[in-house]
Amino acid sequence: MRESPHENSTNALRPSSDDRARTALYVGTLAARCVPTETIYPASHMSVHPFVDAISSALAGVVPEEPVEVDGDWSSSKRRTYKEESQLGSGEGPYVEVVDHRWHGVIRGTKPLVGIGFLITPRALWWAKSPPRQETLPVDISLTTWAKSPEDGATFTGSVGQSFLPGVPVAFNGDLAGCALGSLRSATGQAHVVARLEGATFAVITLSADTIKVARNRLWHLRAEFASRIPEAPRGILTRGRTGSWSAG
Repeated sequence: MRESPHENSTNALRPSSDDRARTALYVGTLAARCVPTETIYPASHMSVHPFVDAISSALAGVVPEEPVEVDGDWSSSKRRTYKEESQLGSGEGPYVEVVDHRWHGVIRGTKPLVGIGFLITPRALWWAKSPPRQETLPVDISLTTWAKSPEDGATFTGSVGQSFLPGVPVAFNGDLAGCALGSLRSATGQAHVVARLEGATFAVITLSADTIKVARNRLWHLRAEFASRIPEAPRGILTRGRTGSWSAG
């Protein structure tokens, strides 16, 4: 599928070199091991990705597990866009029509929430933290496809609290039944799959706002009394950085 306007749209996923090195080493080691996660983590926690599973497992028994509920609806609309990426900003055609399928949802708990969104493909992973302290945490997914040829696939992306992840190409024939939505119930600290398609998964880990502290730059991190009980590798994403990414090879 040709690149859509959503392709690679992101919040400048450029963590510090130290954070990037730690994440790449950690995720790369987990991915290379290829250990079935069900042998490490409780069966009640569905495997998402070794990196995400490890964070969720590290949080278990450290932060309180508060019940959360997920609710949302699909909407679809059409719009015109440039035919080729090289036209961006030109104001000139040719144009093509695309269809935007959007699922807008919220995650609610008994307390205000924060979240980390993860976009996962077979060879890459991106993550982004939500803004601090949301009474209800918005979560959105988007599938953008060409109106005349939906069988060419789509661009898939997700966001948590208006923190957007990049768009990635996925197999999609225009039928929303092919986008599997996750459970309507989860808990803070657990990895929750919001949506899964062939080739990509969008997942979220939520935390109660009373387990985090907000810095002057509005970047939140896990409070010291909880972070001190988390192993160093998964602790990094919970205490440093706003966004990040990893890719194989």
